[in-house]
Amino acid sequence: MVQLDAPTTDRPPGTLENGVLFGRDGQLFLADGGHAVLDFARGNRVPTAESIATFAENMGNRHTAAANYNVPFLHIIFPDKQSVLTQDFPIEDPKCLGEIYLSARPGIAGHVLYPRDALRDAGSAVFQRTDTHMTDFGTALVAQMALDRVLGVSHADAFARITAAITVPQHWIGDL
Repeated sequence: MVQLDAPTTDRPPGTLENGVLFGRDGQLFLADGGHAVLDFARGNRVPTAESIATFAENMGNRHTAAANYNVPFLHIIFPDKQSVLTQDFPIEDPKCLGEIYLSARPGIAGHVLYPRDALRDAGSAVFQRTDTHMTDFGTALVAQMALDRVLGVSHADAFARITAAITVPQHWIGDL
């Protein structure tokens, strides 16, 4: 497997520049923008009770609609980069939005895949250094988890074949 990322930066961890927070090991993190990522990660902002209730209601409605057609339903919460790469994030103990929503409404956990722990276990290979998006490896890992859960059988062999095919090194500019 080949890690896809751009050359690292020389700015010290914690530097904030143009809405980008520089982390350890050359990792870049989204700090500004419409989602107020840094405010949520620091705990300065929390989801409203209305937002959490709407999320839970949507999960219930979608599950019911899928069940009416005898179709399995699974909602994936893709964790923010700082929720996964906590060792590289320059702020201690960042708050994780997915965890906040799921702990507020544990009854929806059966309908939700929140792969934060599996992505953490896989290490920095799951995110581009200069991007908020996951690598091909990280995306394949989440896809495997979703298929395993929805279909009730392991897709580890397919995952191994797919990730073995990720062999072309490239530098990625990313969205940060």
